[in-house]
Amino acid sequence: MTKNFSIKEAFSIGWKVVTSHFWLIVGMMLTINLVQSLFNMIVIIMGESSLRERWFLIYPNMAWVQSFTAVPIYRQISLKMIVASLGVTIMSCLVFTLFFIGFTKVLFKCYDNQPVNYSDFIQESFKWRTFFNYLGWMGMMLIPFFLISMLGMGVAMLFGMNSLVPQVAAIAMWKKISLLILFGISLFYMIRYLLHIQFTGLFIIDRGVGFIQAMKQSSMAVVGIIGKVLLFDAIWMCIFTLGMLTVIGNLFITPLCMVALISIYRSLLRA
Repeated sequence: MTKNFSIKEAFSIGWKVVTSHFWLIVGMMLTINLVQSLFNMIVIIMGESSLRERWFLIYPNMAWVQSFTAVPIYRQISLKMIVASLGVTIMSCLVFTLFFIGFTKVLFKCYDNQPVNYSDFIQESFKWRTFFNYLGWMGMMLIPFFLISMLGMGVAMLFGMNSLVPQVAAIAMWKKISLLILFGISLFYMIRYLLHIQFTGLFIIDRGVGFIQAMKQSSMAVVGIIGKVLLFDAIWMCIFTLGMLTVIGNLFITPLCMVALISIYRSLLRA
C-alpha cells in the first residue's frame, strides 16, 4: 500500500476530537500550565529566571545592558543560587514531560473513541518506563541541536566579528567559507535526521517500546514520504506558533495540533 495522508483531514480530525472532549482537554492543559507556573514562580522568587539577568551573567561589562532593566549590572549572584535555579528548572522540565506523556496518551484514547476521564490523565502520566524511554529520545534529539548550535556560533563569530577582532579578521576567507559550507551540510542532515525520528515519542507513548526501537520504527514510517511530512511540519509549526500567542489559543490549538500529529502517525502506520 502506498503511503499517503491528508493534511487537511488531519487538522479536521483534530478539530472534531478537541471539540468533543473540550472540557477534559482544557482540564489537562490547565493542570500542566498550573504546574509549570508554580515552578516558574519558584525560580522567579529565587531571583534567577528573567532573561535580562541572564544577559548580565553573560555580558557583565556591557553598559548598554543597563537600559534593559533596573537591576544593577554588577549585581552579585551566588553560585549556590545559580545551581538551585538550574535544579528547579530541570525539575520543571521533568515534571512537564511526565504530564505531557499522560496528556498525549489521553489524546490517543480520544482519537480512538475510547472511554476516558481525567483520572486517566493522572494515571498515564506516571508510567515510569515510558517516561525514561521518552527522556532517552529527547536526549537523542538534543545531541544534534547542541552540535549544530556550536557550529552555528562558530560561523556567526567568524563572520559577525570580522571587523571587531583582529584575530578573526586574519583568518583566511576560504576557511570561513569552508566552515559555512560545513554548517549548511550539517544543518541539512540534522533536519533530515529529525524528520526521520519525529514520531519516536508517539511510538513510545502509543506502543510502549524502547526509544531505540521507536526511533527505527519512526524512521521506517516516513520512508518515501519525507517531503509531505516536511510540508505538514511547516504548516503544523505555523498553526502551533499562532496558537501560543494567547492563553485561549494555547488551550485549544496545542491539543488540536497534537491530535493532527497523531492522525498523521496513525495514517502512516496503516500504510
